[in-house]
Amino acid sequence: MAFSEDQPKHERIFSLKEATGLIPQLETHLVAAKEGKTVLLETKDEIKKACANSHLGGGSVMGPRYIHSLTAN
Repeated sequence: MAFSEDQPKHERIFSLKEATGLIPQLETHLVAAKEGKTVLLETKDEIKKACANSHLGGGSVMGPRYIHSLTAN
């Protein structure tokens, strides 16, 4: 994609070496995000049921796993 003269130019924040050095850290975060997404997708239906029954006290056997996936770093 070509840049036109009226678009602002951005200064580099990282050198190529610095950016390359951050790849392992980014991969770790990406894996954690994918794992969290998997948990959320796996527990979605149970959590919806618990939500629908919240007026009865709610709760789900998946609740702790769901909550942990939301708070995990």
